[in-house]
Amino acid sequence: MKHNKVGSVMTMDVVRAVYGTPFKEVARVLADRRISGLPVVDEDDRVVGVISETDLMAHQAATPAPYEPSRRFRLAALTPAARRRAAKATARTAGQLMSTPPVTVHADDTIIEAARTMARRHVERLPVLDVVDRSAAADLVIVGARRRQDHFGLQLGRVAHTLLHHAQCPVTVVPQRV
Repeated sequence: MKHNKVGSVMTMDVVRAVYGTPFKEVARVLADRRISGLPVVDEDDRVVGVISETDLMAHQAATPAPYEPSRRFRLAALTPAARRRAAKATARTAGQLMSTPPVTVHADDTIIEAARTMARRHVERLPVLDVVDRSAAADLVIVGARRRQDHFGLQLGRVAHTLLHHAQCPVTVVPQRV
């Protein structure tokens, strides 16, 4: 299989929301970009949750219609699931609406591992934590490069190229042996 790592098939241009992004802005971004979900990040760009169309629908479905009489006490509201649904119904920001904790994978995980994670955790999307995120804790990152027969120099893959430009530590490029 040519694409055996998540990093080879992941989207590099990620649309995301921050914790304080208003609910209506999240809905607009999903509709405008024709996507079904997006990660929510904190001020350090770490993924803290995920918002999906399902979260938006839960918000809309749980919002009472203006003509419905209010109920003073509901026994079902005492369960944790009911409390989560009620919180989503009153959510005004991405941080209040998002599902937590986020289920994530790493760019160097295999696609099969990612698929198993999705099936096991019952999620439809996986934010990818790539090696750029991991580089913050590293002293040095080493990436490989291929030599191409028809070009001079080295060829970097998409993940290695991104890492070279955005790593938070020094990066060394090691060419493939010929």
